[in-house]
Amino acid sequence: MKRVLAVIAVAVFLAVSAFSQSLTQADRDRAAKYLETTKQGVVDATAGLSEAQWNFKPAPDRWSVAEVTEHIAAAEGYLRGMIVGQVMTAPPRPEGEDVKAIDEMVLTMVPDRSQKRQAPDELKPNNRFGSGPGALKAFLESRRQTENFLASHDDLRAHAIDSPLGKKLDAYEWVCLSQHTASATPSRFSKSRQTLTFPGSSSTNRLPPMQPALRDLDRGILSVIDSMTMSAPTPE
Repeated sequence: MKRVLAVIAVAVFLAVSAFSQSLTQADRDRAAKYLETTKQGVVDATAGLSEAQWNFKPAPDRWSVAEVTEHIAAAEGYLRGMIVGQVMTAPPRPEGEDVKAIDEMVLTMVPDRSQKRQAPDELKPNNRFGSGPGALKAFLESRRQTENFLASHDDLRAHAIDSPLGKKLDAYEWVCLSQHTASATPSRFSKSRQTLTFPGSSSTNRLPPMQPALRDLDRGILSVIDSMTMSAPTPE
């Protein structure tokens, strides 16, 4: 009986291996470059800010740049935890899926930032990092852990869960999806609205506020969190 079970186990393992496309070095390199680009977008969007600029709020009900950066830093680890806890424990994707086509769809899709979403309580800013620069430092450390996760796991293709794209996404694709919302931050930064109320700005020497670019990033992150929450299995 034990021998029969062992044979079945081997057969199942081989079937899963056949159906799960392995992660190539080219895939890994592409995602690593993507993570680096999105990380640099946040760094660029917050570069050279004074304390007043970090903490400026355009309205009482709006987050400051420091608060948005704190939220992004907290969300980085939160999303990585969801990938580890939900995706990496899921079964493989169905046989016959065009993995490369799904990769391309994930990497080129335009996230919906039109909807204002409410952040989960655990991701709302509460000055947990002490300052805007402290939040940026925390984000960079958490991003380093995400980069290490990408570099150290060879089974990112072996598990997949449902997504709002109508396809099951594997862990590699969820990593990309959770980060790609920041990929356009540098260009959005250069086109950000300028305002005379932003500290240090004047009619002749305006400093572009980083709030609009980071707010877009924030909404993209919340969209991904909503997606993963909806994909999670309902408790019995």
